[in-house]
Amino acid sequence: MNAEISNFEPNSDIIFKAYGSNAPLQAMGYFSATLNICKVSSHEKFYIIKGGKISLIGKETVIKLGLLKLNLAINSITNDGKLTKLAAIKGIEVDIPIDKKIQPVSQPLRRTPIPLEEAVDKKLDALLESDVIEPVKNHTGWVSPMVIIC
Repeated sequence: MNAEISNFEPNSDIIFKAYGSNAPLQAMGYFSATLNICKVSSHEKFYIIKGGKISLIGKETVIKLGLLKLNLAINSITNDGKLTKLAAIKGIEVDIPIDKKIQPVSQPLRRTPIPLEEAVDKKLDALLESDVIEPVKNHTGWVSPMVIIC
């Protein structure tokens, strides 16, 4: 990776906040740079944060440069379109802490359109077989409907 830096501009109108904090970070200014990575080029702004110790590149920039892809399937897919088996971790129970003062929400079911029922059943069976999902054994007050994407 190489970068050409040009025109440092003091100050910035953008307000930055650290993850999990409401306190604004102090932006000292920004500079523009053209990044070249693997024959892909992108001209971006880089903000300097007072006291910052780690350099970060934003999500949009890494997507433009081809370093990050989102919305990838959980399973890898073979050339014939079948799901490959995931390595499952068995025998571990996860406890999700829930504030007991909050009333559970049980949302109503969304009806599966009749023409999609067979395809949905096949997909659920494939996900069960691949250990991506498992049957629910105990009732919970927290229920969200399945969203079918065609």
